[in-house]
Amino acid sequence: MWERIHFLRGFENAMLDIADDEPRLHELIDKIVEYNIEGTRKYLQYREVDCIAFQDDWGEQFRLMINPEHWRYFFFDAYKRMFQSVHEAGKYVYFHTDGYLLPIVDDLRRAGADVINLQSGCQTLEDLREVCYKKVCVSVDLDRQKVMPFGTPEEMKQHVRDIYYTLEGAQGGVWVKMDVYPDTPLENIRAMAEVFEELRA
Repeated sequence: MWERIHFLRGFENAMLDIADDEPRLHELIDKIVEYNIEGTRKYLQYREVDCIAFQDDWGEQFRLMINPEHWRYFFFDAYKRMFQSVHEAGKYVYFHTDGYLLPIVDDLRRAGADVINLQSGCQTLEDLREVCYKKVCVSVDLDRQKVMPFGTPEEMKQHVRDIYYTLEGAQGGVWVKMDVYPDTPLENIRAMAEVFEELRA
């Protein structure tokens, strides 16, 4: 949704459209919603499909890209319509977004996201627990800015444990995921695998 808008309009123009409440932005949002719903329809017909994943990077390092009130005004209903089309087919909604997301996590849940994929490095685990605990299933990315490339193997293990034990009571569960990049030491990858086995037991 958001990424398609600023890819089409250019980021500066998209931000000005929001600031000016440009009527054509509402038209563009409606067209993208229709396009996305139609795009998922062919997958929803298959019994083997359990979940449809959506993604939009809404967060900067420590804030949203736009004011939360503007987000709700322009985008809440759009996401709700897309997610509802998935639920009507009896499937789940997985939503990925990078960056700082705390102000709209509950909005995404109310719009229909069953699982929300968040970054642990952009908000504290305590804050995530406050907005997610017993409300929504969370998929948490390990801290790929600090812990994964620069932490020790023991810090890597403790990072995973902290996420698990802070968020384990999330409604629907919690899972921890790791995207391995070239700057991740092999010993940290090994430590991550070991602690996953430890928690699995």
